[in-house]
Amino acid sequence: APQTAQDDTIFRQIEAALNGVTFGEISKNAKGQSTTQAVAVAPRRLAAGYEQLRLQLLELNKRRSVPCSVLLLRLGSIAETRARADFSRGFFNPVGFEITESPLCHTVQDARLAARTSAADVIVICSTDDRYGEMAAEVAAGIRADVKSLLVLAGRPFDREAEYRGGGVDEFIYLGANHFELLHAIVEKIGGRHD
Repeated sequence: APQTAQDDTIFRQIEAALNGVTFGEISKNAKGQSTTQAVAVAPRRLAAGYEQLRLQLLELNKRRSVPCSVLLLRLGSIAETRARADFSRGFFNPVGFEITESPLCHTVQDARLAARTSAADVIVICSTDDRYGEMAAEVAAGIRADVKSLLVLAGRPFDREAEYRGGGVDEFIYLGANHFELLHAIVEKIGGRHD
């Protein structure tokens, strides 16, 4: 059977869909409702940024004697630390950090000892908001006096951000934070310290 104009239209619509044009735009064009020219969306890998960060961390590891690492500093009981320690592990895993957990720390001195005995590039304080209110700024100041690692607090700081930053906290990780941007900033800071 000879090809008709309708067949030609269908083939063009299929080709447009294969090139990334949305079905909504195809439908509007078919009905003559669209005044815009449909443009194909260029394909991109959603994980490309994370893959690049992982490669950047691997390159950094090649220039060092030990791999880039994160210490999850557990401040309080298991019940107080587990949720944010697990969250933090998941936060740093995608780019390949070596991750360790400290023993449970119940005092500022415990936390400072755990930080001093670790060679971690990043120290993440993991506990509850109540525990943070009691001692996070003091713990951060004590750790900052002892080590040059990046200091991160797991949890949203709310109205205490200035207090925690004043104690020495560099970054905050929490649900809703820009995961990629924070990881990128942290990897850049670590790279800058070892160039």
